[in-house]
This record gives sequence, structure tokens and C-alpha cells, in this order.
Amino acid sequence: MEYYNINAKRFFDGTFQVNMEKLYQPFLNRIPEGGLIIDAGCGSGRDALAFSEKGYEVQAFDSSEVLVEMAQEKTGLKIECSTFVDFYTEPASVDGLWACASLIHTGFDELGSTMTHLMHFLKPEGIVYCSFKYGTEDTDVDGRHFTNMNESRIDRVAAETNVSIRHLWITEDQRPDRKGEKWLNVLLMKKS
Repeated sequence: MEYYNINAKRFFDGTFQVNMEKLYQPFLNRIPEGGLIIDAGCGSGRDALAFSEKGYEVQAFDSSEVLVEMAQEKTGLKIECSTFVDFYTEPASVDGLWACASLIHTGFDELGSTMTHLMHFLKPEGIVYCSFKYGTEDTDVDGRHFTNMNESRIDRVAAETNVSIRHLWITEDQRPDRKGEKWLNVLLMKKS
């Protein structure tokens, strides 16, 4: 998280205004009106704010203290400073888990156990959205580890956890300076 604490303003400025509406809809279509969403690794708070403005109840967290402060100030939402594995809320109470470009920093070997921990908070048949840079190998850039994902790798993760893959699709990065960068978007459903 040192990278995000040091580069928080640049990251915040580069992500907060990005229009994510097309990515929201496949996820929100499966969340009941006013349902509870966890924004896991919320970064700038962009998505937590969008969900809140649409009438959903939102719990958001990020492990970067600086980003948490900036996101709280910009969104007016309460955002917790926590890692994925330290986060806790009422078990089986959450309708949806949103992890947009946040699980990418979890090592591939830890991804199954991390997701299992987060799934504990979902209601039966709760829905998860997660996204990863599209690729077959992990990479390290600017001191950050990236777990890249393709169809066969996400199949392996799903097999380790109590989830079924509901929908996979590939998109281009929405940031203007990242044209050509591909993302694997995944909707997972908790098995009852």
C-alpha cells in the first residue's frame, strides 16, 4: 500500500471521474433495490458513491490510509481502512461484493482464500463483481504486484472457492491514457 499512500492524489485524480456505468449494470441488475453492497478496495470511492446515490446501502473499505481519507472527504461516506482479510461485517448479510481492480494486488496463490473470506459476508446466492488486467502471468510494476487473469485462471480460482462463474467479459480500460489495456470482468455467484 506504500505506492498508493505515496501516489494517492495521482491515483485519485486518474480514477474518480471515470465513467463506469456500463460495468455497474450487470452487477446492479442482480442486487435488490436498496440492497447492501461492499465496495472492497474502494480506492477513490467513486463506485461506493455511485451506488449510494442510486439508493443502495454501501460499506466501503481500502487499505491505503491516504486514499481512505481522500475518498471520505470527496464522497462524504464512511470508509473503513482495512485489508481484505482483516475486513469484517455481519456474516451472510451482504447482497453484493464489488471488487473493481482491487483484488489484482492479491497474489494468485492467496486469491482463493481471500475470496472465501469475503464470501462469508454474502447472503446465499450473493453476487460478486471483480476485475483483473487480462493476462496469463503475474507482473510487477512500480513496486506493485499484479495478479493478471484470463478465463482458465479464473476457473481455477472459482474451483477453490464456493462460487460459480455467471458472466465473463473483456473490456478496454476506461482511462484515456490506458487505451489498448484489456480487463477481464467477472460476475461470480455464491453457491448456496
